[in-house]
Amino acid sequence: MRPNPELALALLRVTTGLLFAWEGAQAIFLTGLNAETAQFTRLGVPLPLLTAPLCATLNLVAGVLLALGLAPRLQAAVLTLLGTALLAFQVQQGGLTSPLLETAAPLLVGGLAVAVGGGGQPSLDHLDRLGARPLAARPTPARPAPRRTR
Repeated sequence: MRPNPELALALLRVTTGLLFAWEGAQAIFLTGLNAETAQFTRLGVPLPLLTAPLCATLNLVAGVLLALGLAPRLQAAVLTLLGTALLAFQVQQGGLTSPLLETAAPLLVGGLAVAVGGGGQPSLDHLDRLGARPLAARPTPARPAPRRTR
């Protein structure tokens, strides 16, 4: 079997995106935003009433977009920065714990890999490979060349 780095990046992108989306969905629908806000308050995160719902929503939405491959480098960079900041607050308050590392490490490494290496194919950014025009690079109408006069 030949190496296929584009497919490997796509698998990493989809898995990382779904994990981030799951974290966001869990914070919104299972744990609840009140519990998330209380946790952010305990950790000393600034403006917990704003940042807790914002982080949960961003994890959910950007995670889905990352899994689909829509602007994957941007989505991965934003999620990695967000995750790093939250990890720093948690480490500052309670140190590194095994459950924290089991969740945070794969998310951050996967997000960083996609941010650096790209999203791979197939993705929504590469629909031209499937016979459609890519979403990110629609052709612009051609302009006629200016006429030269002597």
